[in-house]
Amino acid sequence: MSIFNSSLLDEYKKSFRIWHRVSQDDGYGGYEWKWTAGASFDGILTEDVSLTATVAGIETKTKAYGIKVKRDAPLEFKTVFREEKDGVGGDWYIITSDKPLNSPKMSAMDMKILSCQAYEPTDFEEEDKDGDS
Repeated sequence: MSIFNSSLLDEYKKSFRIWHRVSQDDGYGGYEWKWTAGASFDGILTEDVSLTATVAGIETKTKAYGIKVKRDAPLEFKTVFREEKDGVGGDWYIITSDKPLNSPKMSAMDMKILSCQAYEPTDFEEEDKDGDS
């Protein structure tokens, strides 16, 4: 069975990965921030072209999106995630909705919709495949 119980929707799904920003000791009595990869999930990302989102985008200079995922996807307010393209990281996003829009439980479509926007992480360093940073 397909993720959204619809082969048409499955045509548009992409792979994403959640990222967590954690602090760790720097070995000199201080700390440093590091991004660590979390759970992966599939979803459908669409640009929000509503008037409200367009006006907000003009003010904040960021685009608004909606992401459709399975109901049990571990996404909540301020979750940071990144598109995964052929094993390489893509664009970053952050969840901006505090409450998802869920499909009815009786529906054959097991999904929820959350608002998100483009995001630029701070202090992110991509690790090489050899383990060097």
